[in-house]
Amino acid sequence: MDINRIMEISRYLIDNGADPNFIGGIYGSALNVAAMRKGPELIRFLTRQGANIRMPDTNGRTPIHFAAYHGIGNLTIPLELGGEVSCYDYRGRSPLHWAAQGGRVRAVEYLLNVLHPTAVNLGDIDGWTPICYAAQYTDNDDTLSVAGESSDILGVIHLLIRSGASLSVQALSGDEAWSPLRIECYSGATMDVIKSLKLPSEQRVVDDEVNIGGCGDGRWCSDCFWTIAGTYFRCTECSGFDLCHKCYPRRDVVSTAHVGHEFEEFQYDPPSESESRSLLQQLNGTTYQDPDSSSEGEWGTWRNRRRIRRRPPYGHSLFYH
Repeated sequence: MDINRIMEISRYLIDNGADPNFIGGIYGSALNVAAMRKGPELIRFLTRQGANIRMPDTNGRTPIHFAAYHGIGNLTIPLELGGEVSCYDYRGRSPLHWAAQGGRVRAVEYLLNVLHPTAVNLGDIDGWTPICYAAQYTDNDDTLSVAGESSDILGVIHLLIRSGASLSVQALSGDEAWSPLRIECYSGATMDVIKSLKLPSEQRVVDDEVNIGGCGDGRWCSDCFWTIAGTYFRCTECSGFDLCHKCYPRRDVVSTAHVGHEFEEFQYDPPSESESRSLLQQLNGTTYQDPDSSSEGEWGTWRNRRRIRRRPPYGHSLFYH
C-alpha cells in the first residue's frame, strides 16, 4: 500500500479515537511495525500523532529494536526522536542483538561505534551474545522482503569478531549449553558461515557441535523471527503462534498474552546421519565419502531442502502491504 495512503488511513483512525500507543499483535505496536516494515516517513508521522518512541510492548521491545532489525535506514530515526540506544527488551536483547540476527552490517557497525566496547559480548537472559544471534541463521522471507538493508550474516560475524566477540561463549537454550558454532550448524547456514565460527584449528569439532535441526516449510518464530529448524512449539489457543527451541523455555517472558497457555511440540525430520558426518568431517579438515554421494554435496543438499514460504502475519495488517 502507498505510504501516503497508509498515513491518510492512520490519521483518520487516530482522529476518530484510535490509540496510536495501543499494544497488541505480533509486533506489539503500530510504531514497532513501522520501524520494522516501513520507513522513516511513517515513523516520524506516527510520533507526530502521539506514538511514544520509548514505549515498550508486552515483550519490552521498543521501536529501536525493530528499527535495528530493519537496518541502518530506520535505526537512526528513533534516536533522533528521543529513543535510547542502550535499551533492552525483557529477554535482555539490545538493538545490537537484533541488528546482528538480521545480518544488517551497517546497523551493527553503527551500534558498535556508539556503544561501549563491552556491548559486543553482553548476553541476553540466556547468555546469548550478538554473535549467537548472528549465528541463528535467519532467512525469513517475510522480513527480508521489507528490510532496509540486505542481510549479510557472514559480514556481521566478521565485524563482530574484529570487534572482540568471543567464539567460546556457552549460551543456554533451556538447560543445554550452545556455542555459536552449534547454533549455526543447527540453523543450517552455508559452509563459509559455519567455518567462520569454528574455534582455532587446534580444537577439533566434536559430534555434539554438529547438531543439525531438520528443515521445514519456512515457519518462523513469533518472537525472534528466526526461520525455525528442528523442534518448535505451537500455542494451542492462539492461531499461528509458534516458538523456536530458544524462545519456548522463556515463553512466560516472550508475551504475557500467552502465560498459562498450552503448547504442542513438533519437530522437523533431521538430515541423515551421513549428512551430519559429512559436515563434521569438513569442519575438521578431513575427507568423508558416502558410498552413494559425494561429501562435497551432502551439506548443500540438505540446505537446498529449506523451503522459504511466506506466512501471513497478523496484527496491524494496515502496514503489511
